[in-house]
Amino acid sequence: MPVFSIILPTYNRAGFLNRSIGSVLSQTFTDFELIVIDDASTDNTKEIVDGFHDKRIRYIKNDMNLERSTSRNKGIDLAQGEYICFLDSDDAFRKEHLQAFHEFIIKNNKPKAFIFTGFQRNYSNGETEELLRYPNKNENIIEWLIQEQLPPPSTVCIHHEILMKHKFDKKFVINEDVYLWARIVLEYPYFLINKITLDFFIHDNNTKFVNKDPSYEQLRVLRNFCKNPVLKNHISKKFKNERIKSLKAQRIKAFADNNHFDKINFLIIEYLFRYPFSAQNKYRLYLLLSNLPIAKFLVKKYSNIKNK
Repeated sequence: MPVFSIILPTYNRAGFLNRSIGSVLSQTFTDFELIVIDDASTDNTKEIVDGFHDKRIRYIKNDMNLERSTSRNKGIDLAQGEYICFLDSDDAFRKEHLQAFHEFIIKNNKPKAFIFTGFQRNYSNGETEELLRYPNKNENIIEWLIQEQLPPPSTVCIHHEILMKHKFDKKFVINEDVYLWARIVLEYPYFLINKITLDFFIHDNNTKFVNKDPSYEQLRVLRNFCKNPVLKNHISKKFKNERIKSLKAQRIKAFADNNHFDKINFLIIEYLFRYPFSAQNKYRLYLLLSNLPIAKFLVKKYSNIKNK
């Protein structure tokens, strides 16, 4: 039985796999298995995986696209390691990633716990940002997870028994990790290893960029938090209302930035009605008025008169 099982779900990301799989195989701690769950890719993913010729790699391909929550759960069911780590196909472990976890686990008598490390965000323009965030003792851990959207799955190590009890909710494609972490940390201890051991890459194909309406998906997850009989008791009414307000504002901005004005009018009217004194409402009102049919008609008529 290996110490670690690393679960790597992927879908049509063959171009990233040499980096992500290579980062696993270059670990200083070598007692692991790598389970690649190919979520019905149509590119040359299998060819890339087969090219590594390493017996520690197990490749499984879904018959149809099932999304990453289901793929990760399949990996959990197949895992043989005592502890499970995750790696998104566009991230990369630093060489000491597993070593850091192993040293912590041995030092703390193999705890049944949720453990995570820090990471570095790498932006496409060459800028970087190191993140070593951990909630203060007086902070609400559930609200902290929802607000910070941390930690990312690739920084996490969880005892196998925990994940046999708590799995990813397959309904969600965004914040599915946050929803799982919250359920775990209410029942088990959680620890931050104060080291940067992961490179997280920001690019145009990140899930939140590809998804056409990420704020809506986050609202769906938040509603589930507030319906969960255990989690809802750890979310204040004030936090819930502020978070909903923020996500609704993000939806309006995202639609405006992407010129989806056919979907924006109702969102703005609802927002102005709910939050009449909110900052930037003048801008939202301008968006609404400029997108009304009468405004478009007047602009067109003015343009025709001007061109005569």
